[in-house]
Amino acid sequence: MEGVGDLMTHMAACCRPVPYDKLVGYVSVGRGVIVHRRNCREILKLTDAERERLVEVTWASRPAQTGYPVDIVLTAADRKGLLRDISSALADTDANVLGSDTRTDPSNDIAHLRFTIEVTDAEHLDRIIARLKQLPDMLSVARAD
Repeated sequence: MEGVGDLMTHMAACCRPVPYDKLVGYVSVGRGVIVHRRNCREILKLTDAERERLVEVTWASRPAQTGYPVDIVLTAADRKGLLRDISSALADTDANVLGSDTRTDPSNDIAHLRFTIEVTDAEHLDRIIARLKQLPDMLSVARAD
């Protein structure tokens, strides 16, 4: 991270920033700077007094980490092979799956899926989302808020 000097930094768990998301830092008491995506729901609901604790933060020219966890949410018409097709698409785009939660609403046969995947940067995430949107019966794919 650039812009925070020698302050301790933490990546926010609420929005899980990845290179090269637009960032903002929140100077916390005792924890250093918590780095959020600019459009993070937690940042958007700060009071005016809390906004005074925001600092500009940018990615270093070369981020230290190679993999960043990100949550994505999918909604699809439930069908046999849906999970297999999603898993194949994730593998084809070099996304490592760290966790998943899937549920089907039996009243309408709609599957609600949430995956935690590991990505290298925002462009990698965009490619993954674009690939998943191409799957048959996929209704929506988005980065979780």
